[in-house]
Amino acid sequence: MNYAQPKELCQLKEILATWEGPCRFVAGCTDFLAQRNGKPWREENLISLTELQALRQLRAQEGALYIGALCTHGQIAAEDLIRSRLPALAAACEGVGSQQIRNRGTIGGSVANASPAGDMYPVLLLLDAQAMVLDAAGEERFLGIEQLILDKGGTALQNKQVLLGFRIPLPGPYGKSAFGKLGERRVVTIAKLSLAVSAHVQEGIMSGARVVLGAAAPKAFLVEEGAQALNGQPYARRFSCGLGEILSQIIQQRISGRASMPYKKEAVKGLAQDVLEKL
Repeated sequence: MNYAQPKELCQLKEILATWEGPCRFVAGCTDFLAQRNGKPWREENLISLTELQALRQLRAQEGALYIGALCTHGQIAAEDLIRSRLPALAAACEGVGSQQIRNRGTIGGSVANASPAGDMYPVLLLLDAQAMVLDAAGEERFLGIEQLILDKGGTALQNKQVLLGFRIPLPGPYGKSAFGKLGERRVVTIAKLSLAVSAHVQEGIMSGARVVLGAAAPKAFLVEEGAQALNGQPYARRFSCGLGEILSQIIQQRISGRASMPYKKEAVKGLAQDVLEKL
C-alpha cells in the first residue's frame, strides 16, 4: 500500500497526477476506521489530508462563506458568523456525535461518507451549497451539492477526485434557518429522521422557503410541498401551516414498504413543530 501525507495543495496535485490506481482520501477517520474495525484494509493508495492547512480555513468572501473540507464540526459550530447567519449549520454540527468526534470529524469526511443518516448533507442542501472538487488533472471546479450525492447513495466523485470544501451563499439580514433530528438518544445519536428549514422573513411574513427531509431515503431531499406551505405564512413562534402533515404524507409515499414507516410518519409531525419553533 502506498501512503502519502501532503502538506501543500501542489504536492497533492502531483500525487494525483503520478500515482496509479484508485486513491482513498482520509482526514478525521471517524468513519473510515469504524468501517474497517477488524477487517483487512484493501486500499491500494491511501492519502491523508490532515496536514493541508489550506483546507482548515473558514472565510467570508463576496457574499459567500467558504468552508474548507477539513474544518471540524466543533470548529464550525463555534464560529460566530455561522451561528448568527447560518444557524441550521451550527445546530447540525453541534449534534454530531460526542465532543471528541466533533473535534476530530470533518465536514468533508461527513459529506463524502454519504450516509443517508448524515447531518451535513441535509443542511448543505438547504443552504444551496456548492462543493469545491479537485481532479487528477489538477483542475478545481464547483459542483452543486445535490449533484454530488447520488440518489442511490454514495457520491459522484470519480477516482482521484477529492473534496476541497464548500461554498455557501450567505443569506441576507432577513434569512432564517433551523435544523433538528430524532434519534434513539437525545445526544450522541445517529439520526432516524432529520429536518432542515429556511425562509426569508420580512414584515412578519415568510417567503423563499426551503424544506429538506433527511434519513427518510437514500439521500436527503427538498420537499417543495413543504416550502409552499410555509410561503406567505406569518412568522410566529407557534403557528399551524400543515407542514407536519405534509411531511407525514411524503414519508408514507417514499418508504411505504419499510418497517420504520409507521414510526417516522408520526414522529415527523412533532419534529416539524420543533424545527418551526427553532426557526
